[in-house]
Amino acid sequence: GSGVLGGVPAELLEGDAEWVRASMREDGELASLYRSMQASYGLYYKTRPAASRESVLRAREALETVGGAERLNLMPHPALAHLAKTDAQMESERQSLLANLRSFRPSTAQGGVEEGGQTKYSVLSASTVSLMSRQKKMLNFGNFLNRPTGSGRSAGLSEEETRAFDEAVRQAEAEEENDGEEEEGEE
Repeated sequence: GSGVLGGVPAELLEGDAEWVRASMREDGELASLYRSMQASYGLYYKTRPAASRESVLRAREALETVGGAERLNLMPHPALAHLAKTDAQMESERQSLLANLRSFRPSTAQGGVEEGGQTKYSVLSASTVSLMSRQKKMLNFGNFLNRPTGSGRSAGLSEEETRAFDEAVRQAEAEEENDGEEEEGEE
C-alpha cells in the first residue's frame, strides 16, 4: 500500500502545547485527569496484542524511505506543508534573534525614560547602577595606575595621584553608606 508520511509542523503546535501545559499547572483536576490518561496508556501498551511481522516490516520500510523517525518529525505532512516555515525563514528568524541578543544592553536610566512615545524602565536597581558606576570609576583609575611607563614597568603614584585616589575611595564609601541608609528607609 501507498501512503503519505509527514508530521505536524512544530510551530503550529507550540502555542497549543504551551496553553495545555499552563492549564494543567493551574487546574489540579486537569492534571489528575492527565495522570489517569497516562496510566491508562501504560496499561494499554502492556495488554495490546503484538503487531504482525509484516506490519512491523512495512512500518520500518516506510520510516527508512523518509530517512528515519527524526527526519519524519521534521518533515511536514504534504497537506500542512503550506503552513510550515521554510528552512530559510527559520534561519532568518534565528539570525535576527541572535543579532538582537548580541546587541541587547539593559537600560540603566532610573524612573523611566521617554523613547519613541513609550516610557522604558531600567531592569537594574538604583543601588546596582550606583555600584556599577563606582566599580567602573575604580577600574578606570586602576588602569590609570597600571599604565606602562617608558621602561614597561608600572608607574608609581605621585602625591597628587595619591590624594585623588584617597578622595575617590572616600567618595565611594560615602555613596555606599548613603545607599545603605536609603534602602533601610525604603523598608
